[in-house]
Amino acid sequence: MANRQTVWLSTMMILSLMVIGYYTVDDTLKPVPTSSTENAKNQDQTKTPDPKDNSNDSTKNQNNGTEKKQTMTGADWFGEQIANREVTYYKQAEELQKVIADAKTSTEQKVKAEQELKAMQDFYQKAEQAENKVIAEGFAEALVTKDKERVTVTVQAPELSKEQAAKIYSIVSKELGIPAHQITVSYKQ
Repeated sequence: MANRQTVWLSTMMILSLMVIGYYTVDDTLKPVPTSSTENAKNQDQTKTPDPKDNSNDSTKNQNNGTEKKQTMTGADWFGEQIANREVTYYKQAEELQKVIADAKTSTEQKVKAEQELKAMQDFYQKAEQAENKVIAEGFAEALVTKDKERVTVTVQAPELSKEQAAKIYSIVSKELGIPAHQITVSYKQ
């Protein structure tokens, strides 16, 4: 019960932060007026474009975006992935709960939705336990995700030895109750 409350509270906190960010971010960025900015602006206005110069502002902006993505740390990546996973989980849970609560839904569909919701809750609870046990093995971060047939475990580490990978396979297999051949282990710095 405490795990559900913790997950619910963290998700609500993340969603509220996302809403706050949405309403506080202003897309119309303007440079702060300083003497160096005004001088650069004056120089840009007096400079004539050189036909040999193939660079343009759009390629410069694309490069700056790439550099920002490359500077994302492992902890940032893990935080983003965990937040995305929680948002996805709550959207799916909300959809299933709507199906269950809808008076027009057949009994068969309600039972199926309840089973899917319980399976999803069980997986996320077990995945969280597996992540905590993997982190206890000395990794800074761990992320367990699931697609249709496979479970992917990503850990934050500069490299991953065969022994470490075997230990991760063992932990996740035991916690989730699935065979090791359905698990993929990877690492990210």
